[in-house]
Amino acid sequence: MIRKNNRGFTLIETTLVLIITISLLRMTVVWGPRQPQVAERAFWPAWQRLWTSGCERALAKGEPLQVRIDSVHRRIVLETREGQGLERLSIPETLKLSHGRPLLVIYPSGGGQSQTLWWVSSASGHRWKQSFQLGGGLFYVS
Repeated sequence: MIRKNNRGFTLIETTLVLIITISLLRMTVVWGPRQPQVAERAFWPAWQRLWTSGCERALAKGEPLQVRIDSVHRRIVLETREGQGLERLSIPETLKLSHGRPLLVIYPSGGGQSQTLWWVSSASGHRWKQSFQLGGGLFYVS
């Protein structure tokens, strides 16, 4: 009877494991740097939804609301004048408010005050200009 030695990996098995490992490492290196930019792109529509929700709530209740940009805790908070939080949105780690007041008011009419905020991305180096138009329920990012 011939006995086979099963104490090691064959060349095919070793090569297959090496190919899988290299493929996974390559995906991590290629896709890894894009993660912050994806978070930044998802942030703007999420903030538009929060702003629109705030405008609708202020109009429905006939009370002013405020949107506070909390740079320390990296979040944006929609709240009542008394500070009761209604909704929160996390700010991506790569975005920083560089200019502008961190407090926006939504009037009982559903419109907001005119203001411009400047954001800086540490991931791409891009500067974002966020403009809130007088009385408008929308803002523009360029």
